[in-house]
Amino acid sequence: MFFSSMSLAIHPDKPLIAVTDQQDQLHIYNYKTHQKLHTIGVSSFMGMPGFYFEYLQFSPDGKYLFGVSKTMGSASFRNVSRLWNVETGKEVKK
Repeated sequence: MFFSSMSLAIHPDKPLIAVTDQQDQLHIYNYKTHQKLHTIGVSSFMGMPGFYFEYLQFSPDGKYLFGVSKTMGSASFRNVSRLWNVETGKEVKK
């Protein structure tokens, strides 16, 4: 079973938004220039079925993007959190 949900976050200082789509992708856009800065294939690196985003938020300084997702485990949902560098689009290692 797969779930899709769209989430949105607005950068505190720059004209950037982060949005998820129904193909389990996370996109960061400059909304003034309409330029896509990053696309992150979330489900591919998480490797978990039944995935969907529940929450996205930029850090107060705007350097990071925090996301919380729900994944379907064997019998229940579990929360998974990730942190990305906004400039590079890369996940920050734990």
